[in-house]
Amino acid sequence: SDLDCDVIPGPNEHNELLPSVDRIQENFGQNADSVSADKAFGTGANLGGMETRNVNFHTPVESRAPQEGNPAKREDPRQPVPEAEFPKLPLNDKKRLDKSCFVYDEEANCYYCPMGRMLDYEQTKREQGRETRYVYRCRNCEGCPLSGVCRDPNSQRGRSVSRDEHEPLRERMHAKMQTAAGRTIYNRRMHIGETPFAIIKNIFEVRRFLLRGLEKVRTEWRWVCTAYNLKKLMTAIAALRAQGETMMVNVKG
Repeated sequence: SDLDCDVIPGPNEHNELLPSVDRIQENFGQNADSVSADKAFGTGANLGGMETRNVNFHTPVESRAPQEGNPAKREDPRQPVPEAEFPKLPLNDKKRLDKSCFVYDEEANCYYCPMGRMLDYEQTKREQGRETRYVYRCRNCEGCPLSGVCRDPNSQRGRSVSRDEHEPLRERMHAKMQTAAGRTIYNRRMHIGETPFAIIKNIFEVRRFLLRGLEKVRTEWRWVCTAYNLKKLMTAIAALRAQGETMMVNVKG
């Protein structure tokens, strides 16, 4: 059944995830045990908010750390990638070495480039309305055999990469979604999340609202969701009755 519903005056659904989870807790007196959402909901704020609320959250996110098949993923990032593996290093849209070619060392708070050279912390950038970013820059790019596909040709400075305050959360979620358990749980999302809309549109034939104004539309939508929940409840009761009748027949037989 639906535990929460709302109508919002815009397309930014990802901003509604945490308020929805909070309403469930307020209305039912307990947190949702598990929540799955599509890729749009995998923002840093949502990842952090779900961890804070101890909700088992699943959503697809991209990790910028080197993955299997990327030669930058190596046992000792201080050692250079073999020259024969250079062509396998991924490039970004600008045809420069992608950030996934750089390995972050949490203990030392630095990155290592494919040549094993250090990019140390340079500065913190805080912009209003955006996530805080930490910038790391290489001080020793001269003579690097990868310089041509790494540095901006119009810049004399060493290569830089950055990470935001939520990057550890994204890396943990990415690893979680690679597990068999994570994929199994997330694969249920399509049926659970989309089936109600299919029933409401095709069986209830609700394809447009009859009222105008946000609050009136919200009220109309709540009535629709209540009708959907009642339909599920009646289906469940019918199944229990059928099960009980079958048990009675078996006992009499």
